Parts: sequence; C-alpha cells; structure tokens
Amino acid sequence: MTMAKNWSKNVKGEFEYHFYWMDENGQHAGWNSVYAPTMAEARKRARLKESPAKDFSYGIINADGSKGTSTERFKGLYINPKTFKRVTLKQSYDTNVAANRLML
Repeated sequence: MTMAKNWSKNVKGEFEYHFYWMDENGQHAGWNSVYAPTMAEARKRARLKESPAKDFSYGIINADGSKGTSTERFKGLYINPKTFKRVTLKQSYDTNVAANRLML
C-alpha cells in the first residue's frame, strides 16, 4: 500500500510547481513557482512571465554635470522547462524558508 503525497495546492485545488529561470546564455537566474492543474498548464502560465533579452538606455549625469546616456543589456528571463516539479507541502515550506533567509 502506498501513501498519497501531500501535494501543495491553492484554494482552487491547483498544484504548486517549482521551476528555475535561465538567462539568454542558459545560465541559472533564480527560481519561482506557479499554480496550475497540470504540468502543461504550469509551463504555459510560467512562459507568460518570461522577459525577453534586450538592450536598454537610460539618462545619466556625468561628473562634470553634463547629461549623457548609458546602455546596458538585460539578459532576459526564460523558463527552463526541464526543471518543472510538482511539490509537496514540506517542499513548499522549505523553499519559502530558504527564500526568506536570502532576503535578510
């Protein structure tokens, strides 16, 4: 006899899925979670949160007081579909504890 897992769910009964972000170079860029009824729907919802890579400019004031511009590159945030995982209540709690410790 196998025991049912105690999956983490929201009030709508949707499962919690954790996944990792990567940048345009495929480097790890953090983690996140999303609630959805299925893994396919979780990936679809997470994909809506992606931010494409782009160059952006902003105004600066130089040391001599003159105005100028600077350009930087945002490497983007993309989901890593191989990392999606449905989590239990304990895994969800442990991740929240770790995230809270990082914010201190």
